[in-house]
Amino acid sequence: MASEFLITEFGAVPDSLQLQTGAIQRAIDAAAAGGGGCVRIPRGTYVAGTLRLASHLTLKLDEGAVLMGSSDIGDYDVRYWGGGFIVCSDLDRVTIEGPGVIDGADCRNPKGEEGFRGPHCIAFANCTNIVVRNLTVRRSANWAFNCMSCSDVRFERLAI
Repeated sequence: MASEFLITEFGAVPDSLQLQTGAIQRAIDAAAAGGGGCVRIPRGTYVAGTLRLASHLTLKLDEGAVLMGSSDIGDYDVRYWGGGFIVCSDLDRVTIEGPGVIDGADCRNPKGEEGFRGPHCIAFANCTNIVVRNLTVRRSANWAFNCMSCSDVRFERLAI
């Protein structure tokens, strides 16, 4: 596999109450700048708002890793699809895999559908060659997965 980008090497602090969005996004952006790779989330809980993935990237959540959405709707980009925690738009060859957990924190949006629906946990739009596997997704404030205009998408061994 291409290079590995450990989020703690980009400043992410496990089990902190502070948002880790910037550090995690820096790791994703570094992988993208290098043509792809594996962005690894080690054991611990990491709170973040909207994260934007890139093509030719694997987001790997280790055993005991929890990528937790912020409980503040202001930490999400809600312009598209009602908002998303992990956003994949116009991408090719993206894998999101566990065995870790993605926790949407049941973030509520008073301006969302039905007056409460918050961001989707993982939103895909116009993507190809996507794999999501060996993962637990919990407390999504809206759909766990929102896929629009995507092709060659595989979901394997998920707990939702």
